[in-house]
Amino acid sequence: MRESLAQEIVSWQYGEEYAVYSMDGSADLLTEILDGSYYALVDGAGNIVGHYCIGNSAQVPSVVQDEMYKADCIDFGLGMNPSLVGRGLGKHFLRFILDCVELDHPGKRIRLTVATFNKRAIKLYENAGFVEVNRFSKVTADDACEFIVMVQNDFSQKIKTPAFTEG
Repeated sequence: MRESLAQEIVSWQYGEEYAVYSMDGSADLLTEILDGSYYALVDGAGNIVGHYCIGNSAQVPSVVQDEMYKADCIDFGLGMNPSLVGRGLGKHFLRFILDCVELDHPGKRIRLTVATFNKRAIKLYENAGFVEVNRFSKVTADDACEFIVMVQNDFSQKIKTPAFTEG
C-alpha cells in the first residue's frame, strides 16, 4: 500500500454505532498499515473504496487468541470508506476482496472475526457462505466486546466483481 493511501485511511471516522471502527491517526497505526499485510482498494478515479488486511493483522488480540485461531486458515479483515458505508456496496466489496485473497492463497480456508453488534456485516458474511465457528469476548479497561469467528463454508453464487484495484 502506498503511504499516501495509508495516511488517508488512518484518518477515517465512522458514525454512531460503528464509531468503534474509527481510526486514531497514530504513527503506530500508520506503521502497521504499511507493514505489507494491508491493501488499499481504489476505484477507476483513484478514490479509496476501502482496505483489507490478511494474517495476524486481521485477528483480534485476546487472552484466547491462540485457541480461536488455531485452525489452518487465512484470516482477513476489511474496512470500507466511511463515506460509502450503508450504500449497498458491501456484497461487491466483499466479493472483490475474497477474489484477491483466494488468488493469493489458493486452497486455503478463509476466516474472519466480526463484532457481534455488527449485524449488517454478519448478514453479509453469512450470505457469502461464512459460518460461525467460535465466539469470545475481549475485555479492556474501558469496555468489553463479543466477537464471532467465522469461516467460509461456500460462496458458490458468482457476483460480478466491480472495477476496484489494489493500491
